[in-house]
Amino acid sequence: MPEFVENATTTAVDDNGTPEDTTDDVTFTSGAWNDNPAALEAGSYLIVFAEFNDNTKGLGLIPTSLVNEAKDYYATGQFNGWDTKPEGMMEAISINDPRVASIVEALEGVKFLYLLEATLPAEDAGWAVNYIIDGVNTTLNGNLTVKVIRTMAGDPDTRDWWAQSPESGQINNLTPDTLFIPEFVENATTSVIDDMGTPEDTTDDVTFTSGAWNDNPAALEAGVYYIIFAEFNDNTKGLGLIWVSEIPAAE
Repeated sequence: MPEFVENATTTAVDDNGTPEDTTDDVTFTSGAWNDNPAALEAGSYLIVFAEFNDNTKGLGLIPTSLVNEAKDYYATGQFNGWDTKPEGMMEAISINDPRVASIVEALEGVKFLYLLEATLPAEDAGWAVNYIIDGVNTTLNGNLTVKVIRTMAGDPDTRDWWAQSPESGQINNLTPDTLFIPEFVENATTSVIDDMGTPEDTTDDVTFTSGAWNDNPAALEAGVYYIIFAEFNDNTKGLGLIWVSEIPAAE
């Protein structure tokens, strides 16, 4: 950024011709208040402007190279057919994005951050997941389930992992108030079986578990959410749902 002075301070003149011919000379200065700040190299940036409590102000450029340019991320689930459709591709965002302001503490140390706004409907999907959440037997409609698929950039059919899975590793819950993520274990831990009929008839019994690595994370209620996925500098990963609104009523 140029100096905040009325007139630029000349520091050097490059003589690009003969001493007598000054038409091609270039004057280099420290700049002045009305000269333009400039990036030090070409690239894609988030331009950040801040005003502080002491009335000072700041300008900065954050390279968007923080985005994992080799990979694409898709939020998927029953709500969009479990596929890497274009409308499911997540947007690479900065931790400074106001949409993640409510969970910014959980994002400390984030390396890559992605977001998709999605509606998780209240309609019955025809199947459900049965989890023990905070000690309570909880049945969640299949329409509330979510996962994230990572693919090679520009190639939605080349999937190198989905979250969570053995390949992705454990996914930490960024928003436990809105999302349940099953335990990262090979086999679900059965904690209780609800006998829905006679002891002799087990066809309607419901088994509630803590889940396992290949079970579906799920929202705790229907609604419109920002689905958030994060990869951190320490190679951990996180999934979250930020509540946006109730589902708009049909017109």
